[in-house]
Parts: sequence; structure tokens; C-alpha cells
Amino acid sequence: MAEDFDCAICQSRVDMRWSRYRHDGPIAPVCRRCETYYGRHRSVPMAGAFRDRREVRRGLALSEALRCEAAQQKWRQADARA
Repeated sequence: MAEDFDCAICQSRVDMRWSRYRHDGPIAPVCRRCETYYGRHRSVPMAGAFRDRREVRRGLALSEALRCEAAQQKWRQADARA
């Protein structure tokens, strides 16, 4: 049985009670909303199995979220100096 987890990007609690029966449910450590939002900004491979493409999109979502957070930190520091 899949256990609930906290999303690594948005920190929301993901309830896996019904998601374990769906092929498009969330995969730890990223919720489906963040996987879709952050994973759409990069090119996702069109070839390969469905699960493999989901794994790639999950990795891309994590890297995009880190890039966005780094950019925000950079701009906050620049604003603090001004």
C-alpha cells in the first residue's frame, strides 16, 4: 500500500488513499499538480513507456522548481542591496 507523503516542491500533504489505483496518480516526492506545472516548462520525451516519461517529467519538475527558487533568491538579494 502506498503511503502518504509531503510534496518536495509545495510542501502539501498528498493523500495516497485512492491514488494507488490510478496510473496517473502522484509519484513521491512530487504531487501531480507540481509535476504538471513545473514539468511543462521543459521538453518531455515523446518516446518510451508512460511510466518512464512520468519519471523524466518528475525529475524535470524538481530541477525547474530549484531553478525558480534560485532565481527568486537572487532577485531578493538584489532588491535588498538597492
